[in-house]
Amino acid sequence: MSETRLTKVVIIGIGGGAGRVVRKISTLLPGAVIRPMDEVGSSDEQWINLVYMDSDIADLDYIRGVVHAPIGTEWTHGMGTGGDSLLGENLLWTHLKDLEGIVSGAELVITICCLGGGTGSGGIQVLNRYLNEKKILNIAFATEPLTAEGTVRKDISDAAIAALKRQSALLINIHNDLIFKYVPSTTKLTEALKKTNALIAEGILGLAEAVRCRKGIPLKFVDLQRSIWERQTNCSIGTGIASGEGRAKSVVDELLKAPLLGGAEFLQESHKIIAILSGDENLSVQDIERCHQELSSWLQPNTETLIGISTEEKTDQLKLSVLAIKYLDFEDPIHIKSLSSVPKADPQDLIESDDDAADDEIEVSGTLGIFGNSASTIRRNENLDIPTFIRRGVALERPEKKL
Repeated sequence: MSETRLTKVVIIGIGGGAGRVVRKISTLLPGAVIRPMDEVGSSDEQWINLVYMDSDIADLDYIRGVVHAPIGTEWTHGMGTGGDSLLGENLLWTHLKDLEGIVSGAELVITICCLGGGTGSGGIQVLNRYLNEKKILNIAFATEPLTAEGTVRKDISDAAIAALKRQSALLINIHNDLIFKYVPSTTKLTEALKKTNALIAEGILGLAEAVRCRKGIPLKFVDLQRSIWERQTNCSIGTGIASGEGRAKSVVDELLKAPLLGGAEFLQESHKIIAILSGDENLSVQDIERCHQELSSWLQPNTETLIGISTEEKTDQLKLSVLAIKYLDFEDPIHIKSLSSVPKADPQDLIESDDDAADDEIEVSGTLGIFGNSASTIRRNENLDIPTFIRRGVALERPEKKL
């Protein structure tokens, strides 16, 4: 069994949407107490510290267990940035001194932002650059705006994601559109967004608990980092909870119902699955094996899996949290064979030829060569930097030799 690995984790939400997620996380933590910002330090007994930063004072209603940090009030008069992400960056720069106190003694910082606005989209970039300079492990958790929110928010979101991929040790980005696919169409928007916040909160808390893991088999931060570091990804998250007899199977059934997971279809399309299985001290090897088998039955044979196990739950509930990852820059070496109708070379031609290849099988690798480290152009899960005939597996006939 593993003992405590992380004694202090700080979760920072920037902007209104992230603030609602942080508040939800506070309700999931037992014994949370209100503390002013200047009391957030390495001496805190509570292993998670929650911080909400915003330039819109109206959204900063004080919630038990959350440190609230108004920013840029002298610039915005407490009314927000109006979607100006550059202004959001500047506001965070003016509060770097406050950040020193917030992250002091932290072994891991998780930043949260609902992209598309100004304070969050700009501020999270500054925050993650600062964490890198201080060499503090950090995970950026960002949700992308709904398609229905229009192109302006999407453009702001895309620019922020591109920057975060360069700045964060680990970036997990979630598409909010997933929730529209897996909730009843008659669901009220306010209820759908409230549910989204709850699901994201559960996923983030589960991730933090797994990396920290005092009892069980922990996930190592470096394993998460290698899974997503500088990769073009599309991620989804989901949590299933079950209890009683047959809970190992039921917990996977409940997981598949999670709106932000994207259903069984997203699981089957994923290249890697990171799962956290949580139970009480009575969690048995049999439960673990059955849960793993049930989850694996929904995956492709070549899907990579990484599973952490925690035995810190206080009830008989079994909880399974999953981060599903699709690599948009994923490339399989493609081997193309010549058609059987292609005539084989005449032996005499081989003798007389100086440059012609003797093999009747053409092998082509779908790689980018010296451009392998460049950003790929991905459309509909296809890398357009690889020639079409290679991507589509078109066989090439060897031209007949002219005499």
